[in-house]
Amino acid sequence: MDQARTTSQPPLLSIVTPVRNQAQFLPRCLASVRDQPHAIAEHIVMDGASSDGCAEILHRAHGLSHMRSEPDRGQSHAINKGFALAQGRFGAWLNADDWYLPGVLREVAAFLLENPETDMLVCRARFVSHDGRVVHEPIPPERIDEPALLSLRSAWFAGHSIAQPEVFFRLDLFREVGGLDEENHHSMDHHLWLKLVERGARVRQIRTLVACQGVHPGQKTADRLVATRSIITGSRAWLDRRAQHWPLQAPHVRAEIEALERKLELAARYTQAIDHAFAPERHDPSPHAPFSPSPRITPTGWLDSLQQAWNAGTHPSQSTLLVSPETHTTEADQIISRFGGTRITPDTLLNATAPANVSRLILHRALGDHPDAEALLRNACAALRPRGILIVSAEVSRSEPHDLYLKRLRTRAANKVTQPDDLIIGPRADVTLRPLLQSSPDRLIAHPWPRGLDLDSMISRMEGKPTPLADSRFGGFNHLPLAPFPVVPKLGPKSASGSFHECWRTISLMVNR
Repeated sequence: MDQARTTSQPPLLSIVTPVRNQAQFLPRCLASVRDQPHAIAEHIVMDGASSDGCAEILHRAHGLSHMRSEPDRGQSHAINKGFALAQGRFGAWLNADDWYLPGVLREVAAFLLENPETDMLVCRARFVSHDGRVVHEPIPPERIDEPALLSLRSAWFAGHSIAQPEVFFRLDLFREVGGLDEENHHSMDHHLWLKLVERGARVRQIRTLVACQGVHPGQKTADRLVATRSIITGSRAWLDRRAQHWPLQAPHVRAEIEALERKLELAARYTQAIDHAFAPERHDPSPHAPFSPSPRITPTGWLDSLQQAWNAGTHPSQSTLLVSPETHTTEADQIISRFGGTRITPDTLLNATAPANVSRLILHRALGDHPDAEALLRNACAALRPRGILIVSAEVSRSEPHDLYLKRLRTRAANKVTQPDDLIIGPRADVTLRPLLQSSPDRLIAHPWPRGLDLDSMISRMEGKPTPLADSRFGGFNHLPLAPFPVVPKLGPKSASGSFHECWRTISLMVNR
C-alpha cells in the first residue's frame, strides 16, 4: 500500500523513517518532522507491515510525502526503498523512536545552501532514555576519515562517534556508493560513513543539536553484544581491504581492533554460558511431589545456616564427614573449625571409598558443582548410620533474583567489550571463572546446574523418605558465588528493605533406613 503527496517544488531534504511495531513512539517522530519550517523537508515513512497500529497512525498523519506499509527484508532494506522515492538533494533517516528538535532543519538547510560543496553534514545528537534522562551525548571525531572511524577503542567507543540522526548526506553520493548494506542490520550507519568517506565525501560539521535518539529495552541495539560484534567485524573487513591507503595510521587501528576482537571472544564465551543457563529445561516424564520441609528459618549467612541445620538434629555418638570441592578450601576450613570432623571430596564419596557409619554428613556446595548430584546424594545417605543427619547446602533452583542477576551479568559483559581495559570480568570478581574464560567454550557451558539445584525434586526421589528437620534460605550474591558465574554484589537484586534476596538454601534431613 502506497500513499503519496506531490509538491510543486522538490524539497532540499528527504527524511526517511523506517518503522515496524513502534506505535508508541511513532507519533512523536512524525510530529517532530511535521512541525519543522514548511517546504524544507519531505517525510517518507516505510512501515514493515506492523501489527501494533502503526499503519492506522500513518493513515491519519498529515504532511507525509510517501507512506508505504508492506513487508521488507529489514531496516536497511526499508531505508533504501525510502530513498529510492526521495526527491530531495540531501537525505537523512530518522528512526521511529527518534525525533528532531523544533526548528532545527531550518539551520541545517541554511548551512547546506551557504556551503554547496558539502557532501556530508554532521551535527549533534543526544541519546535519551524512556524516562527523559540524557544518557549519552557523543562528540564526533574532529577529523572524520577512515582511520578516525575505525579507531573504535580510542574514539568511537570512547564517546567520539557519529549518531545516525545527526547526519545529512548528498543523495546522489548515497546512491553512488550503493546505499546501505542490506545484509547489515546493526552497524549499517557506521558502514555508510566509511563508504562515503572512501568515495571522497567532503565532510562538514556544525555543533547544532538537531536530534534525540531514543534508548529503550525494546530496540534492536539493546543487545549490546550483537551490535558491538557487528561494528567490530565490519571494521576488521574494512581494515584488511583499505589499510594500505593510510599506512601511518594502520598499525594503531589494527592494534585497537585486535584488542577488541580478543575481548569480544571472551565476552562471547561468558555470555554463551549465561545463555546456556537460560536454555529450556528437559521435560521430566515422571514428576515427583515436592519435598516439604519444616518451617523455614532465616539465618544471617551461609555458616550460620549450617549452624542452625546442625542444631536441628542430635545423635549420642557424633562423627562428622564434610564433602566439599577442592576449590572451596577456605569455606571447608571454617566448617571443620566450627563443627570438627573429616573432609573428603565429592569424587571420594561417589567412588564409595568414604568412611561409613557417620552420624552427620555435610554436603557443602558439592551437589551444585557435580554433574551426578543425585548419585552423590544417594551415596551420602548410604554413608550415614541409621537416623543419621544429612545437611545439604546449595543454590536455590531458578530463583527470580538469580535470573535477574544473570541477565545483569550478561549486559555487563557486553558493555565491558567497549571499555578501554582488557577485562571482561572485573578484578574483584570470583577468580574461579577466569581460568574458564581461557579454556574452550564447551568447558564453560558444561556446568551441570547453572541456575541452581532443584533440591525438592531430588530429595523426593530418595529412598527411605527422609524426615525434614530444618530449611534455611539466605542471601546469595554477598555470600557465595553463583557457580559458574562471578560474584558482583552490586549487581545483585535487592528487596524493598534493601536486603539481598534468598538465593541459597541449607536443608537438614534425618535419613530413615
